[in-house]
Amino acid sequence: MTTVTYPRGMPLTEAVLDHVAIAVDDVDAAVSHWLGRGAVPVGGGEAPAFRSEQVRLGNGAKLELIGRTTGEPSFIDGYLERFGPGRVHHVTIKVGTSLAQAIEELDAEGIQTVDRNESYPHWHEAFVRPSVVGGMIVQIAWASGTDADFAERSGRPAPQSPDPAAPHLLALQMTHVDPPAARALWSAVGATVTDDGNGGFEAQWPASPMVVRVAPGERSGPVGLVVPGLAPGERTDVAPVLLGV
Repeated sequence: MTTVTYPRGMPLTEAVLDHVAIAVDDVDAAVSHWLGRGAVPVGGGEAPAFRSEQVRLGNGAKLELIGRTTGEPSFIDGYLERFGPGRVHHVTIKVGTSLAQAIEELDAEGIQTVDRNESYPHWHEAFVRPSVVGGMIVQIAWASGTDADFAERSGRPAPQSPDPAAPHLLALQMTHVDPPAARALWSAVGATVTDDGNGGFEAQWPASPMVVRVAPGERSGPVGLVVPGLAPGERTDVAPVLLGV
């Protein structure tokens, strides 16, 4: 990887890549799959339209598994019908200040957000459209506390530190038809972007254990996750495509 970096124009304040989310058919099976490989549970919850659970891997990176509930139809139904289970749905960027300031900073960079929601006291969110990101959603979120705080409020055990020997989630791999446009987007959401010498780049956030890697491609969208130590293979109902280092 080269040392050519692109400074942020007006980055999100104190932004960090918090987790990557995978759409699955069976949340319980997906969680069991990853816990069986050494991940530890972080927390989750159920809304009328979907359910989510998060696990933490050996290097501290978080993976969220999102799926259907028995309640009302939701976005996850259409997503699973269109793409099938095991595909990356979104990444979440947490900001250290208010959601309002984050949206203002993104607006200044020409990046519009949608579906802004500040109705919950401890979690505010908005989204960057897949058409802007390139086949995937970026969630911009502000949280009032840590994962341990959320667990306590929901009556769950405090999250434990993962076993360092558990698999490490190093990167989300993507392709994009217009790498310069993608570079601008990831820079705007707080990443430092470094060229890889092959027309692509790597986006990294301070204190984030995983990165986003973007390569030129005929299509834009997520390709898979880089998790060394697990056999690379095709997407399954409970796990995304796993890639080599």
